[in-house]
Amino acid sequence: MSITYEVSADGKFVHTKMTGEVTEQDLVSYMKDFVSDERVKPGFSELIDGTKGNGVGLTEKTAEKIVEMNRSIPEKLRGSKCAMVIKKNSEFSLARHFEKLNKGLQTFIAFYNIEVAEKWLGCPKVKL
Repeated sequence: MSITYEVSADGKFVHTKMTGEVTEQDLVSYMKDFVSDERVKPGFSELIDGTKGNGVGLTEKTAEKIVEMNRSIPEKLRGSKCAMVIKKNSEFSLARHFEKLNKGLQTFIAFYNIEVAEKWLGCPKVKL
């Protein structure tokens, strides 16, 4: 799988990394794992580093599918923040579409710069 994630010991911080080619199936598999992961606690913060990933065939329908999965876990997403860092303009545009669709479920913002995303997120200095 081209998407991996680590959860802090207290379950309040998740660091997700996308590498290589990332397909819709990769995203759906990741979300299924994430949704059922009891280590992730409500009100978590997530940093998604997509700078080494390449979205292959990802579309607005993909974003809609992921948002539908998010709607199934409102109690987990309530109060959560997610920063996604992307390098390519085309993928940034898709992330911005997801940001709009996801409004009301969690605070989600797409960034080009990982340091800015970490600052916005208030990334903890914890060992994962």
